[in-house]
Amino acid sequence: MIISDIEMEGADEIIKRLKELREKAPQALCRAINDAVGKTFTEEKRAVSKRYNIAQKNVAPTLEKVKASRSRLKGAVISKGERISLYDFKHKEGETISVSVKKGGSQKQLDGNPRAFIAKMDNGHMGIMERKGVYKNKIKRRKMGKVKKGHPAINDHNERIKQLNSLSVPQMLKDEKLLGEIEEVAREKLYERLDHHIDYILGKGR
Repeated sequence: MIISDIEMEGADEIIKRLKELREKAPQALCRAINDAVGKTFTEEKRAVSKRYNIAQKNVAPTLEKVKASRSRLKGAVISKGERISLYDFKHKEGETISVSVKKGGSQKQLDGNPRAFIAKMDNGHMGIMERKGVYKNKIKRRKMGKVKKGHPAINDHNERIKQLNSLSVPQMLKDEKLLGEIEEVAREKLYERLDHHIDYILGKGR
């Protein structure tokens, strides 16, 4: 799990700027932090998709916004999730299946493994799968003479399959350079929006 915290420093200076409207400081801070949370959310989707062959729509479900309130002037974007199916990355199906996980990298064949294939599950989920052999209990039943060879219970449809996955989004975001770029964008957005909200409060006088 990766957590991008967003906090404001220099609250005393902000209170001075608001002068007689200093009780409005938490309001300005809260709004600015939440604007930065939204920007961080967008930037993390963009940054991951820029480096990896995965669409932003597949990154978004792994991110969660934690918004600030006037009593809790701190926000965050939390990234958590399991490893992502190879099917969600750039792939090509031919005699074998090739996948390119990172941008700028060549497509890599799945070890020339003839057992790798693309399949659609009953629930509509698409994935790159690998056959792992027939269920042991079916083999045992056949050996015991309860199921004859060629019986429908001993066919490819009763083979175990495993979905092939790559990195999770939190693993992608562990890159220090990538995190540094995201934090810089979030910080700029935070102070830019803070100026906007302070000016708005001072201009309206409320």
